[in-house]
Amino acid sequence: MKTPEFLFSALIAIFLLACTNDLSDALDEELIIDVNAKANNTGNDFVADNPEAAREISRLRKAVSNIRTIEDAIAAGWNIKLTPYLQNMGYHLGNGAYLDDGEFYPDKPEALLMACNEKGDYVVVGAEYIVPKAGAYENNPPEGFTGDADEWALTAGTLWTLHAWIKTPNPDGFFNAPNIKIPLTDQCSGIDDYEGLIIP
Repeated sequence: MKTPEFLFSALIAIFLLACTNDLSDALDEELIIDVNAKANNTGNDFVADNPEAAREISRLRKAVSNIRTIEDAIAAGWNIKLTPYLQNMGYHLGNGAYLDDGEFYPDKPEALLMACNEKGDYVVVGAEYIVPKAGAYENNPPEGFTGDADEWALTAGTLWTLHAWIKTPNPDGFFNAPNIKIPLTDQCSGIDDYEGLIIP
């Protein structure tokens, strides 16, 4: 049986490259589509006129409602460290089953975002969808959430990504990649020693 480290090593390597703190240093600019653009929404207000998007976000909220801490995330399957700490985003922890499905499902984000809270605990602050640029998504990203508020980014020329700030509201928009409410640097001691965490 293949291990998660083997199955996702290529995906993780690409993701690590794509999610550096300064994407323009790591990638050719033409490979990045709207990665720094603000989503076409303010907070969660965009759902007021979009009941289907509201239902989809409700599904996401329900899926992660009991996942508060890094221990909860690891126990629920988000146990692969995809990135180091990224400014205004935090750590990205991947779910092997969801990374492997190659599809967008509102209630199955491929990654959860972790940051240190004021008590010194790592908590979930958001989610990220990661879909390979292949097959049906070779030329366009997944439809994603109903409506046009979500703005997918093409990173490293091979992955469509979308952030969703389900736990820590983002003043620049629910889907905007960086969130100024997340610190620039890790305020705790790091996540590498957590039991059950896979570090490729």
